[in-house]
Amino acid sequence: MCLGRLGSLNSLEQLKQQSSWLKESLKSALPSAETLARVFSKIDTDTLRQVNHRLYDRLKRNKALELKSHGLTAMVVDGHESHATYLRCCDGCLERTINKGTDSEKIQYYHRNVTAQLIFQNCRFQLDAKPQLPGEDEVAWAIRLLNRVINSHPRAFDVVIADALYARSDFLNSVIAHKKDVLTVLKDERLDLMKDVDGLFAGKPPTDSFFASNGSDRLLGC
Repeated sequence: MCLGRLGSLNSLEQLKQQSSWLKESLKSALPSAETLARVFSKIDTDTLRQVNHRLYDRLKRNKALELKSHGLTAMVVDGHESHATYLRCCDGCLERTINKGTDSEKIQYYHRNVTAQLIFQNCRFQLDAKPQLPGEDEVAWAIRLLNRVINSHPRAFDVVIADALYARSDFLNSVIAHKKDVLTVLKDERLDLMKDVDGLFAGKPPTDSFFASNGSDRLLGC
């Protein structure tokens, strides 16, 4: 769906009668959404990652990936739900209880992937994704994904960006151990971390710049 830039396989199927470009490119009829889903479920993910790696290398070599004005490449790590339903589940489904009104609760089944996506001036490039399994912690799963991405793309990014959920010592230390900067959000409920930050910046004047003044133009992170 990252390649198709569409919300679902059903959306792709609806292009059958609308897209002349699609007809000319395929030289045959577009498969149904059910067929696409069945085929995708059988694709070997390691092979898919290798294809993705070659695509990234080619784009990088051809200078098709434009850097932001500050010259740094950011990788966003975040969890994304692919779908949710009350009707059926599988072994990989996560579960949550939804309040449907007065004395009414239902169990909802859903899938969530932790994704790693590069941010460029002209595009977004998804490096990898890892499905979160039942009973697994999203941040711990993200650390495993981070380790895999750094092993396969060690120089693809300079800084990791994550939301407040990832403002935990295990995630921050994992990023720093790989000699990468990290930019995240701090909220009041992280009291211990907020106290440490207040202590570090106490007495220092505020600044509007995210960049160090030592000439290295490195992004300042926590």
